[in-house]
Amino acid sequence: MVLDDHAAPCVYPSGVCTTCSKVDQPAMVPSAVNFSKKLLVPTFEEQLKKGVATYYGVDEQYVNTSAPSMRCVVITYPNAEGMDKWAAAINATMAKWSPAERAEFAGATVADSRRDILARITHSGHK
Repeated sequence: MVLDDHAAPCVYPSGVCTTCSKVDQPAMVPSAVNFSKKLLVPTFEEQLKKGVATYYGVDEQYVNTSAPSMRCVVITYPNAEGMDKWAAAINATMAKWSPAERAEFAGATVADSRRDILARITHSGHK
């Protein structure tokens, strides 16, 4: 099930793609999704509008042979500078969180379940 899927018109033939996957604590699934939409997605949208990224998608996977509630965030950037600007914006957003929000974010993930992928895009296109 795709939770969010947003793209700007593609004007870059190449770029950088990051994927962050993690498993949410089973008891935290509904609140983890709402938390992300409330506190992270507005920054995602802002960065997309600025051209810092060309695409972001937030997805959840249910795989029969693994833990349920795996969440994936996929972001494509026009270049490495965009990736740096995105990271700075997310860091600035997280710096504004209250201690309770930080604890909720940290406690929502199964320990050692996070996996990151960094890829170079050599050819792409979307509408």
